[in-house]
Amino acid sequence: MAPSKEAAQSGYVIEKVAEDKPAAQAGVEPGWTVKRVASTDCQGLASAAVQALLKDAALPVEVQFEKPEEEPWIAEGITCVSELNTVYAEC
Repeated sequence: MAPSKEAAQSGYVIEKVAEDKPAAQAGVEPGWTVKRVASTDCQGLASAAVQALLKDAALPVEVQFEKPEEEPWIAEGITCVSELNTVYAEC
C-alpha cells in the first residue's frame, strides 16, 4: 500500500495497492482511508505516522479502512447515497 501525496487529502489515503501483497488479497482499493492499525486509532495522525505504524506492526496486523462516499445516483427519481463502509483486513 502507498499513501496519496495530495495535499488536500487528510489521513492516510491509499493511492496504490501492489497486486501480490496481502492488502490486495484482502480487497483493499485506492481511495480508502486507514482508520486503525492494530489497536491504534489513526484519526488525526499524519500520513508518515500511519506509515510508521504499518511498517512497525507485527504481522499479521489488523487494519481498519474506510471506503470513500460514493457519488449519489438517481434511480427512477429517487436519489440514493450509500453509507460509508468500514472494512477490516488482516495484512
